[in-house]
Amino acid sequence: MSGGKGYRTAARTALFGSKLLSRWEFDFNIPESIVNLEISREMVETTISALDDAYDSSPYPDKPDDEPFRQFLYKLRMDDI
Repeated sequence: MSGGKGYRTAARTALFGSKLLSRWEFDFNIPESIVNLEISREMVETTISALDDAYDSSPYPDKPDDEPFRQFLYKLRMDDI
């Protein structure tokens, strides 16, 4: 079974996340293999598996510390008052 745009979108998103987690870079280039081929469910599952592996080996915390962001928003709102 092969899919069209939905499968390509899922594969592209998973590849983007894998590159972000493993190489710490934003790569918006779409691989030719995703643009020109019919993407199968198995191909999507492979890219999602690669994303899971990148997530598991990532140094990012499971839950980010949101306190600095909250303080920034608080100060920003207080400046408007």
